[in-house]
Amino acid sequence: MNPGYSIEVLKQELRFRSPFYKVQRGSVLHRGFYNPEMASLLVSTALAGGMLIALLLWLGPRMWLYGLALVCFAGLFVLLRLLVFRRRQLSLGIDKAKGTITIKPPLRGERVFDLSELKELRSSHHVLSPENPDGIAMVEKIALQHGTVIPGFGETLELYSVELLMKDGSLWCIYVDKSPQEPDKIVKTIKEFLGRDA
Repeated sequence: MNPGYSIEVLKQELRFRSPFYKVQRGSVLHRGFYNPEMASLLVSTALAGGMLIALLLWLGPRMWLYGLALVCFAGLFVLLRLLVFRRRQLSLGIDKAKGTITIKPPLRGERVFDLSELKELRSSHHVLSPENPDGIAMVEKIALQHGTVIPGFGETLELYSVELLMKDGSLWCIYVDKSPQEPDKIVKTIKEFLGRDA
């Protein structure tokens, strides 16, 4: 089972990585369609197709151009998925030898804290309620008229997170899950590594 994070505990160092670090409601309408794989597929198809059309206009119809376009499509798909549309991950490093906590969120610079600046490590419960009940009722009515049901639309969402509260007042969410088991396990592992109850 893949819990959606990796945690590595060494003698004096703990490394944690996860793409699930935001307490927010995802897009219900686009959840299954707009994902990194689909984005890579669309872009690689457009680029390979554009290249094929340009080469066909320039060189005329040649059978090998279709094979070249197929190879370009496959290569572009893999490269785009790995380099451009990859899942952004937050990384946390705790080094007891240096006495530091390093938090590196995606697309932002890394922050380094002294280990003594950690005020509290906790698992938190969040309830995200729908914000526009009238809009939800209208969308559900339209969906039913079209014979469609949108699963999870308009439901209250409960999330559990692992948070680091620093003495300067900053709060860092490092992991979010729909069940409390994994966040509790992460908090227990980090507390055992630190050797404290904080």
